[in-house]
This record gives sequence, C-alpha cells and structure tokens, in this order.
Amino acid sequence: MAQSLGSPYRLRDIFPPGFDSRVSSQSSWSGEPYTFTPGQLYDKLTYQYTPGGCIQSVLVNSVWYGKQKTGVRHEFILVEVEDIKTGFVNYIVLDRNKKPAAGPAKGNNATPGTGGCSQSSCGPASDAFRVSYDGKEPELVGQCLLLPRRYVEKLEFDHIAEPLYLYQLVTLVHILSRASNTYNLGRENCYWFSGVLWECLRELRPLATHISRGPKRRGKFGLLRYTPDDEEKQKYCNAFKDDIVQVEERLKQSRQEYAWRS
Repeated sequence: MAQSLGSPYRLRDIFPPGFDSRVSSQSSWSGEPYTFTPGQLYDKLTYQYTPGGCIQSVLVNSVWYGKQKTGVRHEFILVEVEDIKTGFVNYIVLDRNKKPAAGPAKGNNATPGTGGCSQSSCGPASDAFRVSYDGKEPELVGQCLLLPRRYVEKLEFDHIAEPLYLYQLVTLVHILSRASNTYNLGRENCYWFSGVLWECLRELRPLATHISRGPKRRGKFGLLRYTPDDEEKQKYCNAFKDDIVQVEERLKQSRQEYAWRS
C-alpha cells in the first residue's frame, strides 16, 4: 500500500496529502475531509482527464449502508475506494442533509443528524461526498458527526467480473441529486437518498456480494420506514445508463486529445 513520495500521478482529490504524511511519518494529525457536491466531483472526474489514467484506476471496493445509533438515525453511505495502480485505499462518506438557514457548519454545509433529518420539514438539500484526508474511517465518520453508527448492509464489488469505477458511482449520485435538490422531511430526505442509491447499485451491479446485518433497519425511523419503489429505481438506473454512455465518450476523447498533445 506504500507509495514513494516521488511517485507520479494519483487522484489527489480522492487521495489527499494525508497519504503523503502516512508514508513520510507516523503523525497522528488528521486533516479535515475534502468535501465536494455531486456536481463538483462529477465535473472533476468526467470532464477532466489527468495523465497516467488516474480516473480509470480508481475503483470502488465496497459500500456500506450506515445508520446513526442516536437522534434521528441519520442514514449515509460509506464508500471504500482503491487506486489499483498505487494500492492506496480511502474512505468517503456520502449523504444528504438539509442546508442550514445561516452560514455553513465547519467542514460541511450541514450538520448530520440534527439539521439534516429532523428540524424544519423542507428546504434546499445538501448532498456531499466527504473524502477522508488520510484513509482513516473512524476519524472520517467522527469528523462528519456520524458517531455512534452501525453498518447494516454491505456490497462488495468484483474488480474483474463487474467493476464499479468511482466516476461511475459519482455519475449515478449526480443524477439522483440533480433530480431532487430539495430536502423534504416526508420524502426526499437522508433515508430516501441513501435508499434509492443503494437499490440502484444492487440493480446495476447484480454480481456484487451482498452482506446484510438486518435489512429491515434500512430506512426505518421510529414507526416509519421508507422503502424505494421499483419504478423509481428503474427511472434512475435508466438515466444512469444513458448518461454513462456520454461520460465514457467524453473520457475517450480526453484521452485521445492528451495523447495527441504528448
């Protein structure tokens, strides 16, 4: 998993400078997570080609369906990604919150589990990818104010038989976020966002290994439980299949243009 400090080309938005610190020292200091909206990360990964094929080397190893143990039982997705060229592994928290009325909270645009899923019933949604600075999952989840938490389900993806690239996951999230940018306590909330995304991933990657520690916990808050319907899932899966064709074509053209300039 080690990489020399002089090693070229890694996707530093996903593997930040904290990975250099891990190689050069045993410092316990952990930087703030890198935070991106789905639109920001989509543009970075699908409109910009970097030398060395960084985008094509970053795959999703697995995703966990996370749930806070306290408060409103805020739900989120934990993503484990790997750069198969460098061996680096990192973690990303992905979730939906409600934007606060005033200025942004430190490190993010919302406070998970408080402003996120409980207070006023409607307002602008804040969907975010929060990338660990140095690959430490417990610290990342703590910085995202999601502790204590439990993981109730997991999907493991096969890099050979049915890979899931990070840019493909980001494309799906971008579609979902763009389709509904309003937080609604009764509908487009953290349970809806995580639940629809999860079902789409299971549909799009049927060979993924599914590990469940209690599927009936997903989407549940008190006596209520949100379950994505099949029509909704298919709508977003179909939108992904259409969009990813354009994404792949853009990346192909970017690779060709880079080769011509080199």
